Formats: sequence, structure tokens, C-alpha cells
Amino acid sequence: MAAESSPKLNTENIEMLPTYRVLNFGLAVLAAVTLFLLSTVTPLAQSSQLAAPASYVTDSAGVIDPQTKTRLEGLLANLKEKTKIELYVAMVDSTDGQPIDEFSQRLANEWNIAGKNTRTRSLLLVVSAASKNSFTRFSRTVQGQLPEGVLGEMSYRMRGPLSEGRFTEAVDGGVRTFVN
Repeated sequence: MAAESSPKLNTENIEMLPTYRVLNFGLAVLAAVTLFLLSTVTPLAQSSQLAAPASYVTDSAGVIDPQTKTRLEGLLANLKEKTKIELYVAMVDSTDGQPIDEFSQRLANEWNIAGKNTRTRSLLLVVSAASKNSFTRFSRTVQGQLPEGVLGEMSYRMRGPLSEGRFTEAVDGGVRTFVN
């Protein structure tokens, strides 16, 4: 009796084929590119939310009336002229699900305002309309010039109007508290 001989696949030889090597390498490259895209697409999409500020008050949420915005711009320009301290206000619809302190850190880094390594004496007040919350970030260079408790007082004065959705009043009161 003749033994039936079925062709056996020799796996050792397949691993050595050039097409197998190319396929294996291609899958590894595809996996690496996919991981890279997944890790960078989300931050890039979020960072396009706000363009760099053209003035001291950026109201992308559209909740601050034009008269108040103009008045605040004048106050903040005078603040810079007299003290060399820059206070920027960013009014946003939402923080994209991030805690407001993390969102403000990312925004400060993108705008190069009030970041840890920023050389300017600057602060960034971020107000979220969705969460009715605010956070103020400041640069190290301005820290020594800030009066004791001024940021806490500013936040305290804003809390009531913010919780009731009175954004113009909250931002106006907060900025005036800081300037005074």
C-alpha cells in the first residue's frame, strides 16, 4: 500500500519568503501609523477650537455683549500700559469634556499666554458657558506681582453670576475685581 502523500505546508520556508517579510513589515508599519494618528488627531481637532487671540477678550461662545467687551478691552489695555500685566479672557462654549483647569493649560500653551515658561507677565481667564465654570492661569513671571488673594476674590465674585448663566456680569465683575 502506498501511503497517501498530501502536500505539507512547510512553515519554516514561508517565514523566509520575501512577500511574507514585506507583509509582516507592512502590518507593523500600519499599526504604528494607526497608533500615531489616534494619539494626535484628537488633540489637533480640539486645538483648532480657538484661534490665537486678536484682542484681550475672545468670546467664541458669543455671550458677552459688545459694549461690555469694548469696555473690558479698554480696561485691560490700560492695565497692561500701567502695570505691564496682560490679562486675557477666553469665553468658550465648552471645554470638550476636559476639566477646565486642563483645558486652560492647553489653551495657555497654544496661545503662549500664562504658561509656566512664558516670559511675559500674563494671565488667562477661561470661562466655560456649558459648565458655568471659570479658571485663571498665570505665568510665573507675574506671580510675585499679584496681590494676595486677588485670584480667589475674582473667582468668588464670578461664581454667583456664572452659576445663573449671567456671563457678561460674571466676566465684567471678575475683570474689574482684578484690575482694582
